[in-house]
Amino acid sequence: MVDAAKTFSRTVGDRRDGGMEIPAASAGIVGRSDGMFRIDRPEEPLRFTGERLTSAVSGAVEMEHLHRYCLARDLCVGLDVLDVAAGEGYGAAIIAGVARSVVGVEQDADAVDHARHTYASKNLRFEVGDALHLSLADNSIDVAVSFETLEHLPDQVLFLAEVKRVLRPGGVFLVSTPDRHVHSGLGMPVNPFHVLELSRPEFEALLEGSFANVAMLAQRTLAGSVLLGAGTRLRTYERRDGVTIEATSGIARAVYLVAVASDGPLPDLAGSIYADERSVDALLSNISYEHGEAAKAKALADNLFHAEAAARSDADRLRVVLADAERASLRNDHALRQAESAACAEADRLRVELAAMSQDVDRVKADLAALRTATGVRVGLYASYMASRLPAPVRGMLRRTLGAALRSRAALRGSPAAAPAVAVPALQSATARLADRYPSLEPFPCFQEAYPRPRLSVVTDSIGPASLFGGVGTSILLGAVLANRLGATLRIVTRTEPSDASPVREVIANNGLILNGTVETAFAPLDGSRDLPVAEGEAFLTTSWWNTRATLGSVPRGRIIALVQEDERMFYPYGDDHLRCGETLSEPGIPVVVNTELLFRHLAGGRDALGNLGPDGLWFEPAFPQTATPAPRGKKRRLFFYARPHNMRNLFWRGVEALDLAVTEGLFDRDRWEMHWVGPDVPQISLPRGVVPIRTAGMPWGDYQSFIASMDAGFVLMDTPHPSYPPLDLAAAGAAVLTNTHPGKETLDCYSHNILMARPTRDGLLEGLRRLQDLAEDDATRARNRAEDSINRNWEAALEPTVARLARHLAA
Repeated sequence: MVDAAKTFSRTVGDRRDGGMEIPAASAGIVGRSDGMFRIDRPEEPLRFTGERLTSAVSGAVEMEHLHRYCLARDLCVGLDVLDVAAGEGYGAAIIAGVARSVVGVEQDADAVDHARHTYASKNLRFEVGDALHLSLADNSIDVAVSFETLEHLPDQVLFLAEVKRVLRPGGVFLVSTPDRHVHSGLGMPVNPFHVLELSRPEFEALLEGSFANVAMLAQRTLAGSVLLGAGTRLRTYERRDGVTIEATSGIARAVYLVAVASDGPLPDLAGSIYADERSVDALLSNISYEHGEAAKAKALADNLFHAEAAARSDADRLRVVLADAERASLRNDHALRQAESAACAEADRLRVELAAMSQDVDRVKADLAALRTATGVRVGLYASYMASRLPAPVRGMLRRTLGAALRSRAALRGSPAAAPAVAVPALQSATARLADRYPSLEPFPCFQEAYPRPRLSVVTDSIGPASLFGGVGTSILLGAVLANRLGATLRIVTRTEPSDASPVREVIANNGLILNGTVETAFAPLDGSRDLPVAEGEAFLTTSWWNTRATLGSVPRGRIIALVQEDERMFYPYGDDHLRCGETLSEPGIPVVVNTELLFRHLAGGRDALGNLGPDGLWFEPAFPQTATPAPRGKKRRLFFYARPHNMRNLFWRGVEALDLAVTEGLFDRDRWEMHWVGPDVPQISLPRGVVPIRTAGMPWGDYQSFIASMDAGFVLMDTPHPSYPPLDLAAAGAAVLTNTHPGKETLDCYSHNILMARPTRDGLLEGLRRLQDLAEDDATRARNRAEDSINRNWEAALEPTVARLARHLAA
């Protein structure tokens, strides 16, 4: 790769087509334009669709886009420019401030109309067009700009060819796209607008296939600090107000100077950036929240002031009444009795009013207590001061109502988390209380619809990217094969969040299956706010005991199939939850499909056996298609540690203890081994002898399979009778694997001799890790064990016997 700006300055300055030349003095940052420039803002911005940036959007996304257009502005001084996918048009307008001409191409006609109306200029025009079939003439522009467009295009090579066609010789293409590994990693939401995202190596390879020279910049918004030397080549684009940006060289208005001095040679100091862990959006949100809380504090103080004024007025009225009564008593006893009677009536009325006022003060007191907890604003001090100025009768009333709050001021100062006053909850029926306690067990409301063909619905909590490995993925595959057998539509019913069908199709395709029918999705929220349409004779495949219980309350049990992939009773201590789980798993008359024979034997035998597994139970072994190409690596061998610190069944901390002992003993030496800890939220931990594990999370399905295929050894703990997927996945790829024993799970030789077992004690796992390293370094034995293993590679073949029996059951 080369410096794209220098190459651009050289080639464009030499062209012979009559265009404007770049002066020699501008080499480096081409034709840059220092000083202030304006950002035009439309009176009515385009509606934000969730993908295209408009001037209605702020925060980190706005910063990213404006920074890129500021960079483009510096590269386009006096040149002919094309902005592909110009959107609302604000970026093309920024470039038009310095360019000779700018054409903005956008496929959305409404956006083009908006841009023409908002950003009209002699050197700027907007056209409706397709990025893959540009209407511009060959060799007609100097710079092509395309930000966040590439990932939306199905044929990216054709797009680059179109850009090359319209560029003049030596012209520059400025393009951006999200890094797939960071933007859409494992556990992150998939952008439904993106067709094909690229990793950095893929992006570089794509560009180098069309252009001789490519320079790559990395962009990230952050809140923090920057330290740069006086000679460092840098451009700063600073937002000075809502519509103005200032472009300068170096850091404008640096507040501090940091120097290094010595009589000897100075160290080579790199420019540096300190980044705050909080995102820009989080900081802006926090500032907005604090402003809102301050406004609430002022409103509460105003309410208290008005309450004081009302109390003063009532006290004045009371004094007038008492004075009138005193004067009347001097005239005669009869008048005195009348005055006393009137005074009593007035006092009764005042007591009613004061009682109502007391309730208002109680509400203010509760609001003040909550405010102290939320923001630390000491409004109570002001309340105490105002109360001291009230007349004695009203002050006594306030002392009785506010005394507890004033006495707790010191406690509030020392305990920011003090709980606000709460009202006594209203009485609820036992049925309502149970529904609040177990919302996921409540039947979902449904209605019968006329549906033209059979349908199979898979009921699960979510099918987000982080949910598709293991259990949920298996339920989708079983549902796809069963739907094919029934000639049915496959529908995914989620309970905790709405979803779309694209992740479902991805799981099916990545596992070598073809779904003959269509995929539908439906949302049946836990709060019962949406009715689920159900067809006559529709079958339901449930994926957890709580989904089974909810479905039992909504559809006939003869149409329900329960998929069990773990002894879910182990999720809970003995008590209400454990009891309800066991009762549901034992529900008679429902076919139960168990994932692995090992788990089936555990559930069907022993003192806690599920009584319905005899007549209704089925089991299958999962499949692990191995089509991935191993990820590239260096000369070191690789160890995969399945690290899930928040899932107690995976014995993360016992695994850390065992690895610490093993490395202390000299196993998995850092000169010969890389140690990869794979899972979400893995803490930073160092091991003896300078071993620092590489933490990995958020990989897409395909990358994860390539990653698995590159491993020599795996260390996977699972304190349940289920063998779990990672040991089988790793062994199917040819790695040696160590996992732990559990009652009923003493050996996994039935799958592969590459899977070693050890007792889950410190000494037991240490001895197992010694055997693991020996087997992992014996490539010939590992290859032979893999060739002789019994792990399924084909999901359709693995599920066929189970699916055949389920189809017969549903047809009966």
